[in-house]
Amino acid sequence: MSDPRILIWGEPYDECGLIQALANTLLAFRDDWPPENYFYDFYQGKPPGHLTGEWIANLFPSLEHWHKSHRALFDTLFSQPAKKTGASRWGIKEVRLGVEHCAYLKWLYPKASFVLLYRNPLDTYRSYCRYGRSWYDVFPQKPVFTPTAFGTHWRRLVEGFLRDAKALNALVIRYEDMVSDTSLIDKLEAYLKIEIDRRILESKVGSSEKNGNKAHVSLLERWLLKRAVGSVAEQVGYSW
Repeated sequence: MSDPRILIWGEPYDECGLIQALANTLLAFRDDWPPENYFYDFYQGKPPGHLTGEWIANLFPSLEHWHKSHRALFDTLFSQPAKKTGASRWGIKEVRLGVEHCAYLKWLYPKASFVLLYRNPLDTYRSYCRYGRSWYDVFPQKPVFTPTAFGTHWRRLVEGFLRDAKALNALVIRYEDMVSDTSLIDKLEAYLKIEIDRRILESKVGSSEKNGNKAHVSLLERWLLKRAVGSVAEQVGYSW
């Protein structure tokens, strides 16, 4: 957000699982559902009174309106308040969403860009522990209270990044490389068509440390985390 034109919403209504739930509504669509005669369009614009002799136990608005209704929710929730702040563009920072959710957002916003950022899972877990081991993916049915659950979540996300980034035309960035190689900032600027103030790299906002001490992670937690992230962590250059 060092580019004043941009507002990034930070994990908005995170534990509600809004994007996950709406993306899941698309899973029902398949070759034989919905049947063509479920749609009002099938009846070629006949007014309601002329449908009394038709089978309308299932009568759906068009897929065009289905798409527009999803888009309208996000425009209302994210775009409109962003514009009120003076921002001409907006985005979302998330730690819960996978590539399948990116595909859903791409369906809503075909011109959307996606930056897929990953970090050493041990450092990420330590940062998580700094704020207590009481995080939810979706409340209340998906708690992430253990190193196994946390590592499984990390592995699932990164596996998706590696597998589907090209299909999404997404930019994949390794956190440790970004903070040490300014050429990646140039790449990020070009990809997002923004201007980044390099001075932000000199400031650190938030930390896994408290009073100069890192959050404690026991040997058992480290072992459980390593087992959960599996070979994916090694594949992207992390080991401990």
